[in-house]
Amino acid sequence: MTTLRAIPPSVKRLDLQGLRALAVGLVVLNHAFEWPAAGFVGVDIFFVISGFLMTSVLHREYERSGRIRFLAFYRRRIRRLIPASVAVLAATVLGAWALFSSGRFTATVWDALASLFFVSNWRFAAAQTDYFAQGAQTSPLQHYWSLSLEEQYYLIWPLAILLIALLVARGRRPRVLAAAITFAITVALFVLSLHLTHADSASAYFITPSRLWELSVGATVALCMPWFSRLPSAFRPVIALLALAGMVLGGAVTPSGQGFPAPWAALAC
Repeated sequence: MTTLRAIPPSVKRLDLQGLRALAVGLVVLNHAFEWPAAGFVGVDIFFVISGFLMTSVLHREYERSGRIRFLAFYRRRIRRLIPASVAVLAATVLGAWALFSSGRFTATVWDALASLFFVSNWRFAAAQTDYFAQGAQTSPLQHYWSLSLEEQYYLIWPLAILLIALLVARGRRPRVLAAAITFAITVALFVLSLHLTHADSASAYFITPSRLWELSVGATVALCMPWFSRLPSAFRPVIALLALAGMVLGGAVTPSGQGFPAPWAALAC
């Protein structure tokens, strides 16, 4: 039986770069002009892309070599993120020292430390921050919450990919089993997010357990790519247009507050 394998990506994935531009553009427009009203869902789209990319890279490495080089993976992440991240944090703290009162400057320093160690989403949740209640006291580093959450996922999921791959290695169709397990994990995480959102939507916006399902959606799609690649070419533009319509519609109609991130983020995801 022929083994299903993902088609190797080209050097530059212009489709994914376009989706990233759409995601970032929605967020920037929402913050700058409060239009589109639900442009904050760009972050959710970005989470799906991140889950897709990481799973694609690491699972392909395991299929090729039978192992995952964790140190090399994290070295790449550090080289890509830390220099720019630290530069922005240092400039923000310096600006806070020059512009803010002593109390707000101190809070900004703590925000910077939490951001440096990728736990700022938990700090904002613990402070009962309401993302949708923007005002004069909004932290200048509040946007680091999504990077913190993503990096927490990047600590957990590589090991999960390896464990799932080892678990299904002796099966007749290991990739099918891996995709099924990942889909089950996604469903379970979505149900958890529903519970957390219902309990406290302000906190659920930031905390890791309520957002993991979005990255897991991307991971599931990554493992299913061999089947998507077999779809007739006539179907692909239709699927792409429907997906883009869902993201744009999500940026227009998704309500803030109660019901977000679950279930409403599912539209954009």
